[in-house]
Amino acid sequence: MRVIATVSGGKSSAWTAWWAVNHFPKEDVILYFNDTKWEHEDTYRFLRDLEVFLGTVSYTHLRAHETSLHLVCRLLLE
Repeated sequence: MRVIATVSGGKSSAWTAWWAVNHFPKEDVILYFNDTKWEHEDTYRFLRDLEVFLGTVSYTHLRAHETSLHLVCRLLLE
């Protein structure tokens, strides 16, 4: 079973990511960030810090030119 947790760069989504990683096998957790390419640089710093804190977890993001269908297809192919 895959568990997808959205991460926005805020404290609530960081807690959700932490909770998912601590309640499910790490290999089943995917952290998803919708990157608009207009994010504040501190958001990217926070996400890097979160990645270090949580350890090895699968990360993916929706690129600015993609739709949610692209993401679903990519996740199904993994």
